[in-house]
Amino acid sequence: MSKEITIPFTKICVGRFFFLLIALFFLLVFYPFIEGLIGIRLLIDIFVTLILLSAIYAVSYKRQTFYIALFIAFPTLIAHWYSYLVTVPYSLLAAKIFTAIFFAFMVVIILNYLFQEKKITADIIAGAICAYFLIGMMWASFFAILEIV
Repeated sequence: MSKEITIPFTKICVGRFFFLLIALFFLLVFYPFIEGLIGIRLLIDIFVTLILLSAIYAVSYKRQTFYIALFIAFPTLIAHWYSYLVTVPYSLLAAKIFTAIFFAFMVVIILNYLFQEKKITADIIAGAICAYFLIGMMWASFFAILEIV
């Protein structure tokens, strides 16, 4: 069973997919409004970092999946943030490849978790919404790879 966190001063319990859903929501809602602004790449990389960290938390119910997620997320974060330090021609391609792999792994793990649960809760519904959004972001990463290539 998933560990739930209670919001202080309320009796509202949020599950492990709540933070991932909020991070995905912020990226999908704010991206169209900030698309033409200067420095958008930095803001998008901050949102992607928040998504990666909250996705790692979301799959941390098993120690093995947690370590695999960390192992995949580490090069993803390095590839995203490395391009600000050094300009390498294929750093954006590497970042998109690692991002697509990470999102694909998250979709598989989250869907596996959702199909094994017997009881439908708000956290399970949030997990299903997260999986849906992550499938979209995974395909966006695949199409970005095709565009770069």
